Parts: sequence; structure tokens; C-alpha cells
Amino acid sequence: TQTHTITERIFELFRTKYALTLVFDGNYVNDQRSGNGTIFFEDGGRIEGKWNDGVLCDENAVYFYPNSQSQLKGVWSNGEMKKAKFIDASIASDLDGKDKDKEDIFYCFDPSDDKCIGEYALLRSPYETKRVFVAKSTLTDAGCGLFAKVDI
Repeated sequence: TQTHTITERIFELFRTKYALTLVFDGNYVNDQRSGNGTIFFEDGGRIEGKWNDGVLCDENAVYFYPNSQSQLKGVWSNGEMKKAKFIDASIASDLDGKDKDKEDIFYCFDPSDDKCIGEYALLRSPYETKRVFVAKSTLTDAGCGLFAKVDI
């Protein structure tokens, strides 16, 4: 297949040569990620921030969704997102901080287990809300399904 971006070409090289699905651009100290760096994911997303002993620990780390416009910016500690705001760079009010409707909505790592889907299971992701929806399946006895609003 033909790739179009430098990131796609880098992933193609790493997949072919090393079977890797992510790339870290930054420094290593004692074989651990250290200082400012960026992890690039195969889907086009990336995380930028400060690394300490191989894990992301930063008060202002940013996860960029694959569209590069949507982001989660906030506090990461021990590699987990502790508190982040969703920002859509294509909306001017998000960039200047004047969107009062989303002022107190924060996101965090919300693990699930075999008994609970997560503490904030009903908190909708603005990024995913623009791209998918839940509806009754057209297949007999299939229940509900997740459907794309946009081409994937």
C-alpha cells in the first residue's frame, strides 16, 4: 500500500523491520524514556509530555486524537491520565477557554474489571460522540450495536 505522511512511512519501516506499532521520539536514560518526548500511535494519535523512569509524569501532557484537532490536556502521573480537559482545536472557544458548558467536565483513566465497566461509564467522549452511535441492530436478536457516523 502507498503511504502518504512521514509518520505513516516511519510506522511502515518499524513494522517491517521491528514489528513495532508505536514510536517514541525523545531521550532515553538507562533504557527508560526520560524528559520531553512524544509517543506516536499507529492510528495517528500521539501523547506529548515529560517522562520519568519510563513513564509519563507531567502536569501538562497532551493526548492528540488521530485527527490532531481533538486533545485531552492535563495531569498524567505514573503513566495514567489523572485529570484532563477535552479540547477541540477546531472550535475557537475551546482554545481561548471560554466554553462554559464544558468548564467542569474532566476525564481520567477509568479502569474496568469483571464486575464494573468503570466509575464513569456514562461519561461521553466528545471525540467518540462525533464519530459513533449506539442503536438497535438490524440483525435479528442482535440487540444494540455500535455504528459509525463517519467513514472509518
